[in-house]
Amino acid sequence: MDAAAPHPDAAALYPDGAALAARLEAIVAALCDVLAAKGLARGLTGALIVLVWTRLRRLAARFAILLIRPPAPPRCRNFAPRRPAPDTKRPATPRPLPRGRFWLRRALPELAGVTAQLAHLLAEPEMAALLEARPATGRALRPLCHLLGLRPPPSLRLPRPA
Repeated sequence: MDAAAPHPDAAALYPDGAALAARLEAIVAALCDVLAAKGLARGLTGALIVLVWTRLRRLAARFAILLIRPPAPPRCRNFAPRRPAPDTKRPATPRPLPRGRFWLRRALPELAGVTAQLAHLLAEPEMAALLEARPATGRALRPLCHLLGLRPPPSLRLPRPA
């Protein structure tokens, strides 16, 4: 089976957004293909390529899992005041992946076409309706927008705390 082809049982797996989930799977597969084909030539280490590949696949899997589960009831967010920081400092944990915005597109300019496909998918009214009906799916798509440098559409933005 081709890596970019959607899952053959996508309609059974994702009854709410079968076509959208299949398209997202194809976009992530294309991202991974470009990463594998051009990553070493662009100076990315093999370990970083594997980490990014795994992160992209996990984001797509998280989106698919959130479509399968029944929607959770909306939660009321009560923000508690911040506690003062403790006096003892923990050692910083190393982060294997870069954390800046747009870093993957800067490292691999060849991702511009795939990024445009993702932007088009996120701009569609069906995707906006799906994201509003299931806000938890945004947790899978926001990091993808972050590392590709896409501005999240209004349906993906988090509400600001009061």
